[in-house]
Amino acid sequence: MGLSCKFRVFVILSVARRRAFSMRWLGDDMRYCERPGRASPLYPGHGMVAGQRLREDWFPVLY
Repeated sequence: MGLSCKFRVFVILSVARRRAFSMRWLGDDMRYCERPGRASPLYPGHGMVAGQRLREDWFPVLY
């Protein structure tokens, strides 16, 4: 009986919707650099070159 109750709770939790919010904080001296492999998240068409400051329209400055 106890096993049955635990199983039901697991099934209910496993189909529940999950939500997440992620923030990445960067220093004001950050620069773009090329590295091998896939970035996460992807930023296709960003137009930045190695050594350039990050775009403020994509990475806003907070005070």
